[in-house]
Amino acid sequence: MRKAFLILLLLNIFGGAQFIWAQKNKHVEDTLTIAAVGDLMIGSNYPSVDYLPKPEEGNILLGAMPFLKKADLRLGNLEGSIADTVPVFKDCGDGKNCYAFRTPLNIATWYKEAGFNYLNLSNNHSYDFGPDGNKSTMEFLKNNNIRTSGVYQKHFDTMMVKHTLVGFLSFAPHKNCLNLNNDSMVIAEVTQARKKCDLLVIYFHGGAEGATKMHVAEGHEMFYDQDRGDLKTFTHNCIDAGADLVIGSGPHIVRGIEMYKDKLIAYSLGNFATYHLFNLKHPMDYAPLLKLKITSKGKVLESRVISFIQRGEGIPKYDKDRTAYRMIKALSESDFGYKEVKK
Repeated sequence: MRKAFLILLLLNIFGGAQFIWAQKNKHVEDTLTIAAVGDLMIGSNYPSVDYLPKPEEGNILLGAMPFLKKADLRLGNLEGSIADTVPVFKDCGDGKNCYAFRTPLNIATWYKEAGFNYLNLSNNHSYDFGPDGNKSTMEFLKNNNIRTSGVYQKHFDTMMVKHTLVGFLSFAPHKNCLNLNNDSMVIAEVTQARKKCDLLVIYFHGGAEGATKMHVAEGHEMFYDQDRGDLKTFTHNCIDAGADLVIGSGPHIVRGIEMYKDKLIAYSLGNFATYHLFNLKHPMDYAPLLKLKITSKGKVLESRVISFIQRGEGIPKYDKDRTAYRMIKALSESDFGYKEVKK
């Protein structure tokens, strides 16, 4: 009797341990909802506080919050530095027409209020205020639990979403950024990052700028004398090396979506909330919010474009005419034959 009891006890202990081990080690395939936007610069106190939103305007991201908050993961491109008084580092000459962006800390808390989990720093404005501005920005993001990547100080970052460890890696052809024009480095970075997460998201800032640049060019795109990347080669290299999703901004206009090897590439989400210092003439005022349902294996179940348009000095407002959706849908079909973009 005693022997039978001991055997039963051992079986229960062993069985319980097996159950706990199985629960810890079983793979749960999640379905995640991602909300991605393009360029964000919600106000600058450089060169003047006159470039900040007026107090009566409040958080200029307010109109987008109901859509952002429904997602598990919210990402965008942070243009400029987050700091109060760090001096400008960028060479501005006589100071006229100097596009250097410095968002004060109290205004930058609007990103947290809107729910952003990830803000890309790999772009042509993240070093406007040099190493001090970069340090201040990264401290702000860390203190507010917002991930970032793509600069030499932080190549890669991760966050747990449901049961999925999401990794972030970013590239741009600019100072202090992981250079998207360096193919071997891109492939090496993506290959290493692939080993460290379940779902790997790439954010890039590249492509020639302007209203005439809606189509992704073959080969390298030039903007003035700068090589802004061979974006098809870059994005395909990322996916070939293991990326699950590639999101882009940089041209300040929308571009199409491609499905490559069953992985989604959004070539440009344009501007989303770019206050006062950006050119918002048509079509730069289109402000799409890309809403994706994606599995932890990188399979896209749904891709939707929720249309906003920037009003006034650059406040995103819901666009009932769905202009951004119609434009991205047309570009996706004409450039890549992708017809699954929904409104």
